[in-house]
Amino acid sequence: MTVAIFGLGKMGTQIAKRLNKNNHQVLAWNRSEEPRQEVAKSGVKTFAEIPSLVSEMNEEPRIFWLMLPHKIVDEFLFTDVFRHHVHDLLDPKRISDRCVESRA
Repeated sequence: MTVAIFGLGKMGTQIAKRLNKNNHQVLAWNRSEEPRQEVAKSGVKTFAEIPSLVSEMNEEPRIFWLMLPHKIVDEFLFTDVFRHHVHDLLDPKRISDRCVESRA
């Protein structure tokens, strides 16, 4: 199984590392380089550009896991880059939009 993680904050980093440790192929994107470097040390393949990550998502099911602040999710999902490279790969019948809100 291949999982693409978008967002390598505290939670995204830990999820990527844990999935990788449990023998799942993990591809991770983050806009900032430092989090990408940190997670790459654990063997996760990281990307600075979304199209490069998407081009490696050959297996089905395609799992795209967003670990982004809720305030930017809509903006991220509707960027031209995301829509152009990811949208056509998604099967609307298989999309889960479950969200867990942190109450810190």
